[in-house]
Amino acid sequence: MTGQDPHGLCRFLRAQGCVYDTAVERLRRGTCHADWTHAIFPPLAGLSRDETTERFALRSIDEAAAYLEHAVLGARYRRCVGELAPHLAKPPYCLFGPCDTMRLWSSLTLFEAVEPAPAFTAVLDAWFAGRREERTLERLGRTAPHGGPGNRSGPGRHR
Repeated sequence: MTGQDPHGLCRFLRAQGCVYDTAVERLRRGTCHADWTHAIFPPLAGLSRDETTERFALRSIDEAAAYLEHAVLGARYRRCVGELAPHLAKPPYCLFGPCDTMRLWSSLTLFEAVEPAPAFTAVLDAWFAGRREERTLERLGRTAPHGGPGNRSGPGRHR
């Protein structure tokens, strides 16, 4: 990490370099089962035992804010979340496996805490029954929005 990149965000640029276009195409088609989701939908650090996930996990809400403010990474994240919209009528497991679904849930919870964008909220509402990933909220020192519960056991039932 350098003065120009205090959060080490270049790790995402390197990882996304050769997979980003494929990721967008797979998200568009609704066929996401892949090994690139950790670099596209980073969760909050400390929630996974998976070494790769933790390497790409964001260490704080400040790092998540820097990610969204980054000209390339923020635009890519918003675009990838936007590509999910046509698929919200299906359960998230149709696009992502169980681990990637949990990673996505944590990532959206984290980024919504930084920027309550309608696209982030729409996915959380549709795929996770409006619940936010509780362990992410706990690590951020927050509670679920609107006083609603988080959920330790996994994503809410798809409506």
